[in-house]
Amino acid sequence: MESAPNILVMTHQFYSDAFTHLLYVVLGFLGFAGVIFPYLLQRQNTKELKAENSESLKKTENELKGKIEELVRNVMESEKKSIEDQLTAFKKKISDSSYRAQGGIHFVQARDLHQRAHFTEAADSYASAVVLLAKANDELNLQRAIELLLDVFPNVFQPQIKTVPDFEKNFNALISILTDKNENSRYTDRINKLKHAYKVAQERQPKSS
Repeated sequence: MESAPNILVMTHQFYSDAFTHLLYVVLGFLGFAGVIFPYLLQRQNTKELKAENSESLKKTENELKGKIEELVRNVMESEKKSIEDQLTAFKKKISDSSYRAQGGIHFVQARDLHQRAHFTEAADSYASAVVLLAKANDELNLQRAIELLLDVFPNVFQPQIKTVPDFEKNFNALISILTDKNENSRYTDRINKLKHAYKVAQERQPKSS
């Protein structure tokens, strides 16, 4: 049987060892909590951050892709409209050049007929020249053709008008196009003079010899 002093020593040693062990356990737990927990927490946060970043990156990528596609569509539509506008302008330029060339041919022909005293045929050619030059927006030569037509009309007689095919048709086309282009009444005076000259010519009879 152990003596009382030995029992006290053993009891003290037991509690001392137990306390020391507990202290190591507590310190170890605190060390785990102070080192491992932050690591695990950081790792978890990193995973969540990566997931968030991945989702955010994907969202940004989709938005950027959408903007690029929209930009490409806008550029293509803009280029398409620009090409269509250029094509329209080019077609109009070709059309104007064609009308100007045809108008010039009729004008030269009218001048030749006028100089050779074929007044009715000259009037018809001048009328055709006016229509074509008006379509070509050639204002300078258009005004010249109108002036020469008014100049030749006093020598046009009713019987001769009937001998020129489409004379009335060409004259009506002339009045029609000048009326369509009569902005700010710039052709009103010329239209009235031409109508009067034509009316008088329709009633004019050649003098008996």
